[in-house]
Amino acid sequence: MRILQVIPTLGRGGAERLVLNISEALEKLGHEVLIVIFRPEIGYPELVGNLNVQVVPSRVSYSVLGKDILETDEFDKLVAKYKPDVIHSHLLESEFVSRRNPAKGVTYVTHWHGCHPPTNPRSFSDYFKKDTWWNINAIRLLQRGYAKCDNQFICISEFIGNYVMRALHPKKDHLKVILNGCDINEFIYEGLEKDNNTFTLLSVGSFHAYKNHIFLLKVMKHLSDNGVNDLRLQFLGDGAERQQLENFVKSNDLNNQVEFLGYVKNPNSYMNQAHALVHSAIDEPFGLILLEAMSVGLPIVAFNSGGVPEIVENGKTGFLTDVNDIDGFANSILKLKSDPSLVAQFSKAGRASVQKFNMIDYVKKIEALYFELVKTKPV
Repeated sequence: MRILQVIPTLGRGGAERLVLNISEALEKLGHEVLIVIFRPEIGYPELVGNLNVQVVPSRVSYSVLGKDILETDEFDKLVAKYKPDVIHSHLLESEFVSRRNPAKGVTYVTHWHGCHPPTNPRSFSDYFKKDTWWNINAIRLLQRGYAKCDNQFICISEFIGNYVMRALHPKKDHLKVILNGCDINEFIYEGLEKDNNTFTLLSVGSFHAYKNHIFLLKVMKHLSDNGVNDLRLQFLGDGAERQQLENFVKSNDLNNQVEFLGYVKNPNSYMNQAHALVHSAIDEPFGLILLEAMSVGLPIVAFNSGGVPEIVENGKTGFLTDVNDIDGFANSILKLKSDPSLVAQFSKAGRASVQKFNMIDYVKKIEALYFELVKTKPV
């Protein structure tokens, strides 16, 4: 098959990395893949390799009262020239561009990775905001495009599947949940002997408000206030919230316990030296980093919300607490810190559990869906 993968950029993020992994695996399975991005941003040059990536500047922005921006001519020309069997799109910006003028005879698949503001539930007060009416109008037009192309949906977790059903109301047989895969060969358990003098917690991900990193710092302060000072929290990542996080560390005298390491080229090395992964996102759609951490044998401490319980088994591969429960989260860390045998038990169980998420099996499920849809697609 000829498959067009569409994503706004290939900057650093879970969806972007997944597109590269999917594309590489599809090519190994014998398919022709072209990745289209709208802006020349590539955060994973080491994963791009020989993959075919093309920048096609495109933009769609709807206005409630003003003038719409509809820059899809170059994208439409590329589709007409490439003649894909499947257009597989990722992230909302790609949806607006690729569904504005759907091509006939093409199978359209939307990969729904998360909870996007335009489709989030609204409160009564939201209807007094201009953005709400923009969102309502934009999603209405997007749904019209979905109807034109008989759009199909892949959702990354049952949690996201239920979210899409509520937000967009697709036909039930047009939505399939395929839990994300992980390139377990990229994140390897090395069995290193770890520093027993300091228990190291690792947090990996971009600094955005919805990732709730400030909660982890509040946990560290709580533990420090209670005399637990032989803990270290390492942040791998960067983003808009970094200054706020650094200010909290300074004002609460946590400089000796918290490190901001930015983006690193070898996260596998840091993960193998840590004792546990802590994850503070609320209603995490899936959490690819959880699979990667389990691949290297890290126990997980996270919230019992979103798609996380579909990955982490409470009391077996990690601990799941109530959302923003500082005491519960801190106690879970202390249980691991005080019991090396429990860490080893969780580590072994996590490494076994993650095998069912391997990338090849995951992409074969996507490939099977492509074949099924292309076969039944009217020309």
